[in-house]
Amino acid sequence: MLDRGRGQITVTPATDGSRPAATVKSTAHDFTAWATTRVLWRDCVTVTGDHQVAGPFLDELNLV
Repeated sequence: MLDRGRGQITVTPATDGSRPAATVKSTAHDFTAWATTRVLWRDCVTVTGDHQVAGPFLDELNLV
């Protein structure tokens, strides 16, 4: 579950039995590049599920 409170994103396991809308897969090496926006995530990530949920989230993700 994602919680966008106080300018932070917190990811915690769902406790209500719900399933994720999307799953994002990447190698650890690629993650360091796309999560810091040095390369486009679309070139390094496989999204399973709802691309309309994952896409906007990944577009905004920038770990500094």
